[in-house]
Amino acid sequence: ALRPHKERLKSLIDSGTVVLCTGNAMEVFGQAIEMEDGTRVEGLGFFPTVASPKMLNRFNSLFLGKLEDIEVVGFQSQFAFSEGEPLPEPLFQVVKGAGIDKKSTGEGIRYHHFFGTSVLGPLLPLNPPFTRYLLQLLGVKEPTLAFEEEAQRAYEVRLAEFHRPDIQMEA
Repeated sequence: ALRPHKERLKSLIDSGTVVLCTGNAMEVFGQAIEMEDGTRVEGLGFFPTVASPKMLNRFNSLFLGKLEDIEVVGFQSQFAFSEGEPLPEPLFQVVKGAGIDKKSTGEGIRYHHFFGTSVLGPLLPLNPPFTRYLLQLLGVKEPTLAFEEEAQRAYEVRLAEFHRPDIQMEA
């Protein structure tokens, strides 16, 4: 469905338009998705990544990472990791959890203001600092969030829990 809009999407991303892809959505922006049966679905080719879903081997984990000075919490529940050479700049540096592939210390893709991540959350409600960061990129000078105090308190509690050394990340 995105192929007819490929050039426009590329132009928007290259010019700095904010794009956020979560879950497995970023896979379509790579070279391809290679299924276990040998089927290959061509991606948009914006990034040198190839995703290879393993449908009987879902990876589940808590996630703790950093984008600049912003800590991000969430969950990973995915069938595929992406590989590529060279791997794109990661969106998050992994503190706990998995990267874009299981060997990488970086998770997701960051290119200009394209943010692609396998991290679920829901990502924005769980991470008020990251949400404010995105809103500022979108031109909101002093962003305020719905239920901001409650969301910030919940984020701080979750962040403290994810930092505990006894918390098991992978399910």
